[in-house]
Amino acid sequence: MSRRFAHSFGACSRGAGYDLIVAKSGDEALALANDHTGAIDLLVTDVVMPRMNGFELGGYIGGAHPETSVLFLSGYTPRTRRRSGRD
Repeated sequence: MSRRFAHSFGACSRGAGYDLIVAKSGDEALALANDHTGAIDLLVTDVVMPRMNGFELGGYIGGAHPETSVLFLSGYTPRTRRRSGRD
């Protein structure tokens, strides 16, 4: 996810009254989610990431926080995801 998108999404979310937990990687997101004691309403994640893809991250966070909805984003086409083994 680009920094510009993250900044814009964050500004809109904060303007709507949401608190944000921002992470630079799937590993960091998982650690922050595990340390978070409140509800996590929405996880916004890229589909293709190093070491842990967005589907894996959503599964881990959803297991610990079943209330969490997940929004998957990707700049990759379905064909590119299939070739990379991410589908």
